[in-house]
Amino acid sequence: MNRPFVSVAITMIFLATFIGLSLPQKAEAATGFAVGVQYCNTASNFINRDAALMHEAGISTLRIALPRADGVELVKAVVNAKIAVLGVLYNEKLVRANDINGWANYVSTTVSTYKNYVKVWEVWNEPDWHTGFAPDGQVGSVTKYVQWLKTAYSKIKAIDSTLKVIGGSISVCQDNTLAWLSSMYDNGARNYMDVLSVHPYDIDSPLPPGLSNGGKAFWRAQDFRNMMVQRADSNKFMWFTEFGWRTSGTVGTGPVVSEATQAQYIKDALNYAKANWNWLQTFIIYQWQDSGGYNFGLLRSDGSRKPSFNAVKTFTGGQSTTSSITVTAPNGGQNWVRGTAHTITWTSTGSPGANVKIELLKAGVLNTVISSSTANDGSYSWTISSTQTLGTDYKIRITSTSITSITDSSDNNFAITSTAASTITVTTPNGGQTWARGSVHTITWTSTGNPGAYVKIELLKGGVSVGVASSSTANDGSYDWTISSTRAVGTDYKIRITSTSNTSITDSSNSNFTIN
Repeated sequence: MNRPFVSVAITMIFLATFIGLSLPQKAEAATGFAVGVQYCNTASNFINRDAALMHEAGISTLRIALPRADGVELVKAVVNAKIAVLGVLYNEKLVRANDINGWANYVSTTVSTYKNYVKVWEVWNEPDWHTGFAPDGQVGSVTKYVQWLKTAYSKIKAIDSTLKVIGGSISVCQDNTLAWLSSMYDNGARNYMDVLSVHPYDIDSPLPPGLSNGGKAFWRAQDFRNMMVQRADSNKFMWFTEFGWRTSGTVGTGPVVSEATQAQYIKDALNYAKANWNWLQTFIIYQWQDSGGYNFGLLRSDGSRKPSFNAVKTFTGGQSTTSSITVTAPNGGQNWVRGTAHTITWTSTGSPGANVKIELLKAGVLNTVISSSTANDGSYSWTISSTQTLGTDYKIRITSTSITSITDSSDNNFAITSTAASTITVTTPNGGQTWARGSVHTITWTSTGNPGAYVKIELLKGGVSVGVASSSTANDGSYDWTISSTRAVGTDYKIRITSTSNTSITDSSNSNFTIN
C-alpha cells in the first residue's frame, strides 16, 4: 500500500502447523488457510484485551516488526497465548546508508534474540515502493533488494535452518510490480525465500474483490501466482501479508467504504481465496485496530468492534469456546507449611490467553492474590507467607487475565499448617505375607514430621484388634515380634501402629497377611 511502513508492531496470522515443517507441494484450499491481522498495539494491550478478542475472532498469528522496546514481552505473551508470530525485518536507515554489513548484524542479532519464539521472518515491507531501496517517489531497486534478501536468508538459516524466510512483500497495487517480481527471479531470489508475500490492495482504489481496474485489485494476485508457476516456483505458497479496505482516515486522497461494505468485501475476499486459491496459505488483514490515519481496522480506534470483526469471526469459526484452565496442584488433601515454597500447577486447553491470575481462597472467599499476572505456562513457585493464617479450608483459583470467564479452583481443600504434617506408615507386613505361629518377624514402619517418641503396635483380624504386640515401643521404625504359638490361623490379619502421644496419627497394613 502507498504509505509509510508502521514499524511499531506489525502482525500477521501464520498457520501454526506450517511452522518448522518442510513446504508441501500444494496447499489444500479447504484446510490450509489461515487468517491474520497486522497489529500495532502494545504488549500490555495484547495481554489485557486483544488476546481474548483475537481468540474470539479466530486470529492465530501476529506479524510484528522486530526489534521493538516491548518486543520480548509481546512475543512471549503471543506464543503463550498459542498464537504464532511472524517477525518483519526492516531497517530503512541501514538500507539508505547502503550498510550491508550493518544489515547482516541487525538480522543476526534480531533473529538470535527471538529465535525461541519467532519461527518465520519476512524480509522488508514493500521494497518495490520508496521504503529505502530508491528515493521517494521512485521504484525500488530489485537488484539491491535481492542482495539484502540473500544476506538475510543466509544469516537466518545459519542461526536455525528450520526457520522460514518470506521474500517479496510486494505492493501489487502498483502497475509495474509484476515486472518487479520477474526481475526478482532474474536476480536469483528463487533460492533465497521459502514463501512469496504480496499486498493486493490500494489505499486510493477501494474496489470490491474480483473487479479489475488497471491491476489495482484483489484479482491481481493470480497474475503473481502465474509468474511463480512460469519461474518453476510453484512448490512455494503465497501469503497476503497486508490486505483490506479503509472506512475512514486522514491519510491518502482516495475514497473510503462504509463499515458494512468493508465487512462484505473482506467476507467475499476470504471466501473466494479459500475456495479457489489453494496456493494461498495465509491471509493478513490490514489492520487490527484503526490508528495513525489508516483506518483499515477490525476495531475502531476506541476498541469497539466494526462489522468486519464479526465477518472474520464467522469465517474462521472463532476459538474461544474450546478454552479452559484446570488446577492440578494443590487439588485437595495437601498440607503445606507456612514459610515454605511449593509449586502451583495447572493445565490449559484451547487459547485461554497468555497470562493468568492466581488467588488463594479460604472457605471459598478471596484471601490473597498470589500473582495478579503470570505466564500461562502451567506452573508457579509460591512461597507461603510465614504469617499466613492457619487453616484446613484453602483452595487455589486460577483465572485467565484476558478472558475472566475461563477459571478453575482446586477440587478440594488443602491445609496450611505451622509444622509439617506428622504421619506413620506401616511398611511390613503390608499385605500378601505368610507368617507361621511361633516364629519371629520384624514389623517395620516409617514416620514423618513429629508423631511422637513412642508407638503402640496392634494385631487386627477382620479389622478388629485381637492383640497388642507392644503397648509402647520406641518410634524407631522396627520391632521384632514373636507370634504366639496359640494364635488362631487366618488370612485376614493386619498390623496397626499408632502414636502413643497423638492417637490420630495411625496407620494399618494396606492389605491382609496370613498367619498359619
